[in-house]
Amino acid sequence: IPDLRSKWDLKLRGINAVAASLSEHRDNAMLYKELATLRLDVPLPETLDQLEWRGVLGRDYLPLCRELGFSALSELPHKWADE
Repeated sequence: IPDLRSKWDLKLRGINAVAASLSEHRDNAMLYKELATLRLDVPLPETLDQLEWRGVLGRDYLPLCRELGFSALSELPHKWADE
């Protein structure tokens, strides 16, 4: 994204403010882009089947909810893992 508004080839309302903000916060924008990019070059020893989410482990979750006083949260999980 060019820093100068004059180098943009699109028309948007408020584009001068957008260009100024992007220019001012370019380092953060590039960081957020990196954080949001799905990495395909990371070796994973697990298979997709092993990585599939199978639900919440009740034996761990329910006691934690009680300990922290979050009884309402104990009703939230919609899928419980086989113990």
